[in-house]
Amino acid sequence: MDITVGLSCCKSVLANTFAEEWENNRESLYKYMETIHIGVKGVVSHNNTPVQYAMVFVEQQNAMKDNVYTNKFGEYWKLLLPGEDYFINAFEG
Repeated sequence: MDITVGLSCCKSVLANTFAEEWENNRESLYKYMETIHIGVKGVVSHNNTPVQYAMVFVEQQNAMKDNVYTNKFGEYWKLLLPGEDYFINAFEG
């Protein structure tokens, strides 16, 4: 995922106003960065060996969510809303 953040209505801020723009937006940027921790992340392994490209199923109250795949290190991550119940299962591909 990528993100572009604008600090003001101007494409580029003047160097002498950057500190002020940072102070005006610091708390919002910190709150935004905290959202990267919502959801689930983990490693799919078999006999302590990471499983590459396994499919991870995420289900919420019988409604299938988007599935994700592990990377070459067996790692996966999925943004999920807090306060909901999810069922997560993985299968080797």
